[in-house]
Amino acid sequence: DVAFRPSLDLEKLLILRNRQKANLPIVGFIHTFQVKIIFESILKILSLKTSLDSIIFASPYAESVFQKFTASLHLPSLEKISTRVIPFGLDLQKFKPAKNKALLRAKLKLPTDKTILLHISRINPFTKMDLFPLLKNYAAILSQAPDTVLLIVGKVHSPSYLREILNYLAKKKLTKNVQIITKFSNHSIEQFYQAADI
Repeated sequence: DVAFRPSLDLEKLLILRNRQKANLPIVGFIHTFQVKIIFESILKILSLKTSLDSIIFASPYAESVFQKFTASLHLPSLEKISTRVIPFGLDLQKFKPAKNKALLRAKLKLPTDKTILLHISRINPFTKMDLFPLLKNYAAILSQAPDTVLLIVGKVHSPSYLREILNYLAKKKLTKNVQIITKFSNHSIEQFYQAADI
């Protein structure tokens, strides 16, 4: 048995395990590295961890940043933190280059003669990325790269925000170069990656 938490917020689990004197490994997971949060979490768990406990990282880079950061603290107890890299899983049978990109683009009603820049995210400025900086930057580079199309794929979580985006595209005369797809199956999202160039 093991207790797993998808963060470094392990303090309560460690306290409970130690009170029960259980022989139970506690494992935390870090997918991005935010120094302030990590630092606070490490200080909380230092006195509670045992040699059974571990931290999993989604990338070797995140693990190396963590190791450099903890080494810079010069605390002997940090040297005993066990770490491991387990990348996010992708179905490599689905997420692979298309056999025929032109045919796939035609199926998805995408231009076959343009370089396609892809952005996939929910269309909601509150829980995901605000698209206006991306649109402004794309407009700025369009004169240097006129044979490009910006493809935005995402489910609409804020219809009023989508209307703002569409109004902005019309005002800036970008409707021919920015395509927004909001209706699609999550089970075939890999097709957009396969059809895109960047």
